Amino acid sequence: MTGAPKPPAEEPPGDTGEGDAPAPASRSRTALMAALAFGLGVLVAVVLGLRNTGDDAPGTQRRTATGATAAPAGPPSGEDPALLASRLTGPDLVAQLFLVGVRGQDADAAVKRRLRSRLWGGVALGRANFSSPRQLTALTAEIDRNVRVAGPVGPLIAARQLGGEGSAFAGLPPVAPIAQAAAGRPVVARTQARRAGRALRAAGVNTTLAPNADVATAGGPSDERSFGEDPRRVAAFVTAALQGYREAGTVAVPGPFPGAGAASQDPGLGPASVGLSLPELRERDLVPFVAAARVAPAIQVSNAVYAAYDGATPAALLPAIAGGLLRRELRFGGVIVTDDLVATAEIAGLDPGRAALAALHAGADLLYVPGGPREQEAAYAAVLRAYQQGRLATARLRASATRVLALKRAYRLLGPPRP
Repeated sequence: MTGAPKPPAEEPPGDTGEGDAPAPASRSRTALMAALAFGLGVLVAVVLGLRNTGDDAPGTQRRTATGATAAPAGPPSGEDPALLASRLTGPDLVAQLFLVGVRGQDADAAVKRRLRSRLWGGVALGRANFSSPRQLTALTAEIDRNVRVAGPVGPLIAARQLGGEGSAFAGLPPVAPIAQAAAGRPVVARTQARRAGRALRAAGVNTTLAPNADVATAGGPSDERSFGEDPRRVAAFVTAALQGYREAGTVAVPGPFPGAGAASQDPGLGPASVGLSLPELRERDLVPFVAAARVAPAIQVSNAVYAAYDGATPAALLPAIAGGLLRRELRFGGVIVTDDLVATAEIAGLDPGRAALAALHAGADLLYVPGGPREQEAAYAAVLRAYQQGRLATARLRASATRVLALKRAYRLLGPPRP
């Protein structure tokens, strides 16, 4: 990508040898700390060395018109987002609100046709799309090239690269959040995020669905993916990680809002419930998100259900959470991203189309629909049909598309395609 920061030669991605399968809840944090002690010593030494070179000098934060923190290096690219949104056709306006998955590790003829069929807002990749950094770089180049055939707007290319067992791409940074937290200093999270952001951008991935902003509970589903059990400590590490990603020119999307550290199970494995009251959420789980909302360019909303609300509807489909708590109360002006809408639809007993519409009505801007073309087309067709029939206002779609385009402009994704 033109103008994207390149990873420094002295910081090659380390091979973690870890996948993204969740760890058993029975593993204690004490045992994990002991297992990571050796690697942690190396990590701290690297961080101290980087600080001595002045690599940790803070960048100046800037805000876009929508409130999202902009990338610090270089001017924004492309025309005014609101003007561009007003010029998009209805089908393109709707497509900009989708983050879709693709299958396979290369862009075969079917994938290319799929990518060219719509002006998709973004493409999400996972473990099944990855075998090596070289292969990933080739795949992302094809994704970017083929999406731009539909129009002059580059896609967000995203992956959940949390670190350790929560990473889509084994062998690429960062190290596990639990290891970063064990160092005791937020600068470790900032350095790891900067390394991860540079490595991802070098491979053509411009967006990471990270960092995890959960406040962990002992033996809980976020135990290893979280920065810890103290809300203020987690907030400090999340904020530091967001700054590291911004310095690398990589869009960071913390989540899952409003926190799933106390969930009954990992929401990625099936229906999960959070039994905390609203005062308990405010005192504990929301603390990192209050900090993140000030600087994050985007935030992902959970598909867990919350006893503090109706105890039955996934958070991403509740106007009181996305549009109310996040947008109005926390005054978050960036892009609101759903969690996996296919899973969310199943939890809510809806088809993907109805789930997509419910998420938009709840306040979401970017609809994450992994899986195959069938689910994606069903969701896209439902939103487009609602727009054409007047059940979804043009102003509502343009507001979300403008936020997505403003994010892309800030991170220089509206300019010429990368070679």
